[in-house]
Amino acid sequence: MCGMCSPHCPTYVMNHNEAESPRGRISLMQALLKGNLQMDESLQQHIDSCLTCRACEAMCPSGVKFGKLIDGVRAQQREQGHQGSWGKEQLLATCASNKKLRSGAKLLRFVQLSGTYKLLQKGAERFIAEHASINALVPTQLPPRKKWNTSYPAKGDELGHIALFTGCIADISDQQTLQDAVTLLNHIGIRVSIPRQQACCGALHHHAGDLPRSQQLAKENIDAFNDKRYEHIIHCATGCGAHLMEYGEISSRNQAHNFSIKIDEISHFLLAHGTERLQLKALNKSVAVHIPCTQRNTLKQSDTPLELLKLIPQLQVEPLAGNNLCCGAAGSHMLDQPTMAQQLRQAKLSELQQNTPDLLVSSNIGCAMHLAAGLREQGPDIEVIHPISLLVRQLII
Repeated sequence: MCGMCSPHCPTYVMNHNEAESPRGRISLMQALLKGNLQMDESLQQHIDSCLTCRACEAMCPSGVKFGKLIDGVRAQQREQGHQGSWGKEQLLATCASNKKLRSGAKLLRFVQLSGTYKLLQKGAERFIAEHASINALVPTQLPPRKKWNTSYPAKGDELGHIALFTGCIADISDQQTLQDAVTLLNHIGIRVSIPRQQACCGALHHHAGDLPRSQQLAKENIDAFNDKRYEHIIHCATGCGAHLMEYGEISSRNQAHNFSIKIDEISHFLLAHGTERLQLKALNKSVAVHIPCTQRNTLKQSDTPLELLKLIPQLQVEPLAGNNLCCGAAGSHMLDQPTMAQQLRQAKLSELQQNTPDLLVSSNIGCAMHLAAGLREQGPDIEVIHPISLLVRQLII
């Protein structure tokens, strides 16, 4: 209860309301669990508005596991009937099913290519206005989804064998980053396997209090990656990776711990294995590096993308100002709490508008989509890209 975390909490920094600070939320949760407070709309808002960025955990001298506290209270409230917005519930249901996700993506791509997307938008103006935060995230042209091979052999002598976690949204809207990861890993002598039965990581469900579905997805992934040949399980999205690393804490499966200790982020893995085999062309451009909360506060790898990008000759690499505060995406938070999400994002956009780098990189798909949506709405015209994809562009093969 010392309050040292408060200056690092995004919602507290925005409105200086004690109930919107970690200390304030802990007091509210204690009162709720002891029966001294009843859940009402105001209390629910204070619980829901937490981004679970865990900046408070990173700064806490007592090691309070705030993420577990807020997830636990949300799970209790969900058991008692509280659910999120329509958009959030649809997102949770869709991400939990590869069939629903891929079918929906095919339909959206067909509508976009047929030229009827704008007509549908015009006919559904009221619906779009009510769910503007969802519509803004949709890429103007969804790329086609390609089927993965089960294995991609190393180039030259095989020095290792890893499995790639593809995720749910990234496998639909950002397969290019995943393919670039395969290219780089193969180039440094790593065989890449992609298990077909893998599922969504379950982070969105866990943080929404949907523990049964979160644990089911964890079970599916643990089973899918249960192969002793895999020396590491690599991810390209820090939000997924942070949750995958904690399967040992949320799952009762015997293999959960062995699964979690194999998890590694792609940039971190590359820096530790074989960057000397990467020959990169010079790039005379400037890049701003966004550090997602999960990379900073959970993975503890804030410097990783910066160090990796410095391998590109002549590239001007600078961290995006304000990286210490969440961008507002925070999984499904940008759908449930659009006002706060946009306020937090605006600080990033203002910085980009002032300094205008050539590129913006982010290692988390949700953050990248959220920031790209803001840039489409307000400008400037800055490409948002994963650091791995930027390396592949400069790779001398």
